Amino acid sequence: MAGRTAAPQGETKAQAFSRVGTTRINNAIKAIGLLEALANKQTYEYTSDQQKKISDALDGAVQRVKDAFAGKVQASGGLTL
Repeated sequence: MAGRTAAPQGETKAQAFSRVGTTRINNAIKAIGLLEALANKQTYEYTSDQQKKISDALDGAVQRVKDAFAGKVQASGGLTL
């Protein structure tokens, strides 16, 4: 697959979790920063309904991650503005 590198030989599941998790968390933080830039009213115009949709979608996504780590299963969702 594009963008993936093979796991180091002999890597434990805990090491793989740390390696992959660090990359994914940093990517998520970058993506959230890009979303944060949408709040700039000098550059963008948005409604309170759109603002709420974004906030609710992010809250839902974070809750799904928490639920997954707690062993609960939920369907994933998306957003259309």
